[in-house]
Amino acid sequence: MIPLVEIARAAQIVSAAVALPASRRERGYRPVAIFLVGMTAATWLRALLSPILVDAARPRVGLARAAFQVSDALFLAWPAAVLALGIVVFTRRRAWPVAVVWAALIGSLAGTYPALHGEALARWTYGGVTLVACLAGAATFLVWLRKGLAPGPEHTATLLILLSTAATLVGPYLGDVGARWDIARWTFVALYLALSSIGVRQWIRSCSVSPSSSRPPVLH
Repeated sequence: MIPLVEIARAAQIVSAAVALPASRRERGYRPVAIFLVGMTAATWLRALLSPILVDAARPRVGLARAAFQVSDALFLAWPAAVLALGIVVFTRRRAWPVAVVWAALIGSLAGTYPALHGEALARWTYGGVTLVACLAGAATFLVWLRKGLAPGPEHTATLLILLSTAATLVGPYLGDVGARWDIARWTFVALYLALSSIGVRQWIRSCSVSPSSSRPPVLH
């Protein structure tokens, strides 16, 4: 039987692969494509670092410590990127302040190790960052909603990503995060399938119409 983690990774790759051609002629969908490609790269980088971390002694030192900090940064890149995506798609503003805050957070977490690790790091730090990102992302959605604009596929995709991320707050983060993370994986598999469907539809549509010039700018 194929492990769920492999199914989730495969679904993520498909959603990113489909989004790329869909975004080549549809400018509005490019932030979603950039998000999916970036997060897929982060997922596989973390997978490559995993063998270094599994057998390392605690507290981690040397190469294992460096691998842990990089993996930590890549994991927290998801909530940061979700918020950045919401800012770009829903408010049409640049999201570089999110990158600054993310970098500052990673630096502060590196300074607290090994005092902050394990369940405290996974549940309260990761969960807290995810909560803040979801609340801020919801605020960007409300800004867009008040404008009364017609939704495009990029709005639907971004909202699905935001809702799926928020779902982890009432799943894994309510208990033992590691033991309950399969709940998040199933949620993200469903998300990637939905995004693949949107991407295919956009791909087909973009082949029959001229490139759009009225969509939001590329994610910065």
